[in-house]
Amino acid sequence: MTHVFKFDSRASTLPSGALFALALAACSRPQRADDSGARRPSAAEASVDVASSAVMDASVEDAAPEDTGAGPRRVVVTSTGSVVLHRHVVQMAQSYREMGGLSYMLTRIAPIITPREIAIVPLEGPLTTSSRPPWVGDNPALGGHPWMARQLARVGFDAVILATNHALDQRPDGLESTIESLDQATLGAIGAGRSEEDAYTPWTTERDGVRVAVLGYTDRSAFAPGGADARAFVAKDLSRVLEAVRAARNAADIVVVCAHWGRDRNPNANSNQRSLARRFVDAGADLVLGAGPAVLQSVERLTSDRGDAVVAFSLGSLLSNFGSAWHNGVEERPLSDPMGVMYDPKTRDGALLRVQFEVPEPGRVTLVSISAVATWTVNFTSDLHVVPMRHADDRISRARLRAITNALGQAVRVRP
Repeated sequence: MTHVFKFDSRASTLPSGALFALALAACSRPQRADDSGARRPSAAEASVDVASSAVMDASVEDAAPEDTGAGPRRVVVTSTGSVVLHRHVVQMAQSYREMGGLSYMLTRIAPIITPREIAIVPLEGPLTTSSRPPWVGDNPALGGHPWMARQLARVGFDAVILATNHALDQRPDGLESTIESLDQATLGAIGAGRSEEDAYTPWTTERDGVRVAVLGYTDRSAFAPGGADARAFVAKDLSRVLEAVRAARNAADIVVVCAHWGRDRNPNANSNQRSLARRFVDAGADLVLGAGPAVLQSVERLTSDRGDAVVAFSLGSLLSNFGSAWHNGVEERPLSDPMGVMYDPKTRDGALLRVQFEVPEPGRVTLVSISAVATWTVNFTSDLHVVPMRHADDRISRARLRAITNALGQAVRVRP
């Protein structure tokens, strides 16, 4: 099979069933006192162009850490947990639209994403104007608005991972609309395409002379891909993904695989995740970025034929309606409890993970550093946004920073 890379030529860029249903069901609840979040960004803060402020205000305390500075033949790949388009998330983005919508909800993390790094984010839910309304029940249909693509670009992301279990929630035409929206926002689409071949074709970009290829894969889809007239496809055939990884290895300096997998709310990677991660690395992946379980899982180093490899088994959720019933004093519920996702603070923990590689010579890869900025989702009936953990309430930040550090493991240097 011949693989043609989807290439981003920009020299720089602007800065599982039931659980999702329960999150949708919890979008209306009483307003609580601010005992589980952070200071809410003001309208003035959010009304500025977050992409411009992220670059121009070099003095802000949220400036990117030193290890994002790439040198010769070095590159930084940054990723977060999923943006999950639950009904409450979409409603709040709509209410904030004049202030930036999703970019307002993520304005506190925008300054720590720099143009020099390659920043990607998983998106769970299509972007389309003809979406079916989300409903409560098993396999809910998620869906957002096409203008959300440009808002993600303003935050500083370069590409969006579409290979998730919710990619086809609005049928293939909804996925096609999503790809069009990303194209218009100059964002790469990872793990999906207008043809099957395109779905397995890497999105490729370059920083400081290092060529990076990024592929997507999901081990499940909540809805069927459609008939023979389908106009968009998602990458879910493992053999084809492995073939594409092997092809990318011969054409790129760094190969990244974004995998949607795992069991909801399980803090530990299961045997299937570990087996797939090993297969991806053996095929040529230098970095595997996992999503799907809605909570953070460990980040680990593996050896590969090219030198060093890194696997982040799950980066959880960046922005969602998970954990909306949790506040100080509420006990977590066991994995066996179907309502536990709404009472689990781990579903509101997040991490902006940075992995820096060096390519000392063709075919060799050296890991330079792994770091993360811990984040927290502030979730109220009338307010929903994400903050770096240092901006969360002290009663929250101490406990959640410890939990995030333990979840990611010793390979990661975690900052608040």
